[in-house]
Amino acid sequence: MMILDPDMDEKGIADKKEEPTAQHLTALVLAAGLSKRMGIINKLLLLVDGEPMLQHVIHALIASTIDQIIVVLGHEADQVQTIVPNHPKLSTIINVDYRLGMSTSIKAGVSQLDPATEGCLICLGDMPYLSTSEYNQLLEYASTNSDPGMILRPRFEQMGGHPVFFGKAYFPFLKNLGDRDLGAQVILREHVNSIQYIEMTSDHCLLDIDQ
Repeated sequence: MMILDPDMDEKGIADKKEEPTAQHLTALVLAAGLSKRMGIINKLLLLVDGEPMLQHVIHALIASTIDQIIVVLGHEADQVQTIVPNHPKLSTIINVDYRLGMSTSIKAGVSQLDPATEGCLICLGDMPYLSTSEYNQLLEYASTNSDPGMILRPRFEQMGGHPVFFGKAYFPFLKNLGDRDLGAQVILREHVNSIQYIEMTSDHCLLDIDQ
């Protein structure tokens, strides 16, 4: 007696089931700023628990499920480059217009995205307390919800934090941000109804270091 497999056709040849395609997700780490509120000190080089602040951010992302990491350098790029670890999924670029503000670093980074990138996680280099598991909370949701028009943001006690994830529908907007030092805030304001929030159990998504 022949047992019929529902995946086989009448000739007994199994149809191939299409596996879901994994999304290619990229993290942009913004590390080009002037650290104006810290005076002459480049805060990204400051030690936090024995490790430069920026390294905390990069190491947490390397250990996450992110596919690609682009670190955007600018102010004191040569010095900052020395603390950026070597890793196959990590690269650095220089934003020559860094003095004009965060928006220029976002534009520079988005312009270097792999064409296969489905979404971009914009991370701040001065948020060393975010853990790999916290980044993965956002990445897991983003990778299983393939809406190109999605904006994803962590939230703690009703306060939106960072990093912020943008689906590829927003890449043209990110590439054409104005040069005012507003980052992606203008996009968040204009597309507020597209923002989905992930509730976090700690305030790490709110804590940047400016003093």
